[in-house]
Amino acid sequence: MPKLIPVPIETSDQVEEMRCIFAECIDDMKTKPMEVPSADEQQAWWAKMRGQKGFLYYTPQFSKVAVAFSLLKDRGDHMTPMFAIRRGWWGNRFASQIIAHYLKSAYPKPLKGSDLVKNTVICKLNDEFGWQVVEEDEVARQLYHPNEARQQEIYDEILRYHDN
Repeated sequence: MPKLIPVPIETSDQVEEMRCIFAECIDDMKTKPMEVPSADEQQAWWAKMRGQKGFLYYTPQFSKVAVAFSLLKDRGDHMTPMFAIRRGWWGNRFASQIIAHYLKSAYPKPLKGSDLVKNTVICKLNDEFGWQVVEEDEVARQLYHPNEARQQEIYDEILRYHDN
């Protein structure tokens, strides 16, 4: 499995790259109505997000093009993650690396999020990484993750397992 290299999102070009990945994947990640923002809307949104954590992920072989992004929105008492992987890179086991990375980046805050029931791979990975299902309907699961210290070691064990 290629190792991903996380790079903090800091420039307008990186914000645009995140928007392009989001646009490519929106139908496979939205648990509520969402539209793809224009480039200007995305830049204005990101300017308001100062202090939040966003990352683009690169592989060593393709260091010029991001293969994924993640975002952690700090909501005070918890964080909410979002991530997407470019379609051409699906099946490379990147999701487990991204989940482990955003959990470590959010530590020590707990997280609240959601996943689509139809995305069985992500649901399985979220379960493996300790997400707890709080509520579920036919479309989405609402999730909670306590993000405790001992779990940081477990994330590394899960990554080693998925490495093989």
